Amino acid sequence: MQSAVLPRSICTEIERHIRRFIWGIEEGKKGLHLVKWQEVCKPIKQGGLGFQNLANLNEVFLTKIAFNILAKKDHLWVRLIRAKYKCSGGIPDVIQSTRCSTLWRGLATVWTDVRNYVSWCISNGKLVDFWFDAWLDDCGPLIDHMTAAGAISMHRITVADMTDGSGNWWWTHFEHLLPRDILLRIAAKKGPLGHLTDDSVGWNLNVDRRFSVKSVYEFRSTDPSTALNKVWVRISEFQGLQKIKLFLWLCCTDRVLTNAERFRRHLTTNSECPIVLRRWRPLTICCVAALRLLLFGLRLFGRSKTVWEYTRRALMDARILQRQQMRPGVALQGWSRPPFGWVKINSDGARHRESILASCGGVLWNSYVLWLLGFARFIGICSVLEAELWGVYQGLCCAKDGRFNQVIVKVDSSAVLKEISDSNLVSSRLLVVHHIAKHLEGEWTAF
Repeated sequence: MQSAVLPRSICTEIERHIRRFIWGIEEGKKGLHLVKWQEVCKPIKQGGLGFQNLANLNEVFLTKIAFNILAKKDHLWVRLIRAKYKCSGGIPDVIQSTRCSTLWRGLATVWTDVRNYVSWCISNGKLVDFWFDAWLDDCGPLIDHMTAAGAISMHRITVADMTDGSGNWWWTHFEHLLPRDILLRIAAKKGPLGHLTDDSVGWNLNVDRRFSVKSVYEFRSTDPSTALNKVWVRISEFQGLQKIKLFLWLCCTDRVLTNAERFRRHLTTNSECPIVLRRWRPLTICCVAALRLLLFGLRLFGRSKTVWEYTRRALMDARILQRQQMRPGVALQGWSRPPFGWVKINSDGARHRESILASCGGVLWNSYVLWLLGFARFIGICSVLEAELWGVYQGLCCAKDGRFNQVIVKVDSSAVLKEISDSNLVSSRLLVVHHIAKHLEGEWTAF
C-alpha cells in the first residue's frame, strides 16, 4: 500500500468487504447498499462519510515517498535511491519508469503531481535560481511571466543575488520585467538571510509548506465543482449520538429506507406507511413528506438568523463550560495590561477574500494603558497566516525602533503561535518567521 502500486482488483476487493461491513451484510444474510460507494467516500463537508478510497490512498502514500526523496536528501535511503537512478540535482521534470524497481515504477505514476505542487522554500537563497526555479507560491518559474524582450537577454542568477543580504529586494533589477500581480507576491516575501541553512523543498498545498498526507488526499478527493452545502457542515459538526448523525445524513441524501423507498426497490407491494395511516390519516402525510418537512426545517434553521444566533450563543457557552471542566486553567481572556515596565504588542493581519491582497497592523501599549504607537502596512499577495506573521514582525520592528526592551506579543491565531514557538522558529519554511527570529536575537525580552 505505501511503497508499490496496488492492482485495482485488490483495492476493489478490500472495499467490497468494507461495504459489506457498513451495510450489515453477512454470510447468509442480505443487506441493502443505501448510498453509492463514491458518495460515501466524499469528504464529510461535501455530503459523504469521509471513508477513504484505497486507490487514491495508495497514490497518496507514493506521493509522500516521492516528496521525501526531494526534501530529505541527507537520509541514507534517499541517497541510495538517488544514486541508483542518477537523480541528482534539483527537482527532475520526469523520471524513467523502465528497467527499475517496483517502488520507482510507482513513484513514476505520481511524479507529475509531485512536480506540480512542490516549490523551493527560500532560506539563504544560494541554491535557487531567481528566474528559472519555482520558488514563488503557485506561480511556477518567473521566466514564464516575463516580457518577451526581457527573456531574450536573461541569464541565471540566484535569489540571494537579488537582495542586499538583509532581506531587502533589489527592485530595480526586476520590477520592470514582471507583471503587477507577481510583484505583489514578491513584496509579500522577505528576502533570504545569508546565515540560514540551504534552501529546501516545500509543499504548496499547505500554508506552512510542510507535507501532510491529509492535504494530498483532500486535494485528490475534493471535487472543486461541488458547492459547499451548509447542511453537510451542520451535520458534520453535530455533537449528538452517531446513529442520530447517520440518520440525519441519510435524510439529507434522501436514502432513508421508508416504505416508499422499499416500494421503489421492489421490496414491498404497498408504498404507504402503516404507522402514518393509523395515526395521522387526517393529515394525509406520508413518510416522504415527513422527511421533506425535516429537511425544510434544517434549511430553515440555517436561514433563520434569530434562531441560529441564540443556538450559536448556547453552543459557545456550552463549549466554554466543557473546556473549563476538561482543563480548569483554560478560559477565554480579554485584554489585560502588561506588567510594570513592559510593553504589549497587539497585532493582526487580514486578506481580502476576492482580491487576496493582504495587510497588517497593530498597536503598542504600556502598563499604564497608554497608547505608545501604532502601525499599519500593505503587504501584497500572501496567505492569511503570512499576513498574521507580518503583523508580529512589524510590531517587533516598531518595538526595536522605540527601544522597548521588554515586550509581550499578543495574537489571536494558534497557527502563528505554532510557527513562532521555540521548536519551529528555526525549522520553519516561511522566511518571515526567520526574520522574526533574527529580531529576537537582540538584548531584549519578548513573550
